[in-house]
Amino acid sequence: MSLLVSVFLNDGIIMASDSRTTFTHKDKTVTYQDGTHKLFVYNDKIAISTCRNASVNGQTNEFHFNNFKEKYPNESIHKIPKLLKEYYLNLKSDCDVAFFVVGYDSSNKPVGYRVYTQEKNERLS
Repeated sequence: MSLLVSVFLNDGIIMASDSRTTFTHKDKTVTYQDGTHKLFVYNDKIAISTCRNASVNGQTNEFHFNNFKEKYPNESIHKIPKLLKEYYLNLKSDCDVAFFVVGYDSSNKPVGYRVYTQEKNERLS
């Protein structure tokens, strides 16, 4: 279970996440690892947090986020959800990753999206 929090204020956004990853093994045992990065800054107006699968194709979400940001360095908050989903689905994996994309649009209006690799994306009100 992940804890992801986003709060919009008059002069900014506060985002926080836990850093624990839970592993359930084939023999049904459960282990934990602390120190997982689940919160990423896209630019000065957009941030992204992640939960569910902590790695895809043997690489962390932090690795994939850095590749995503390098490939799409200047996208609007309205384009990022679709591009993020496409990026992960193009990894040819059955990954199940969820994201919260929050920030401000070009008119400084606060915007948020829930993005799922295996489900329909949602714009948050």
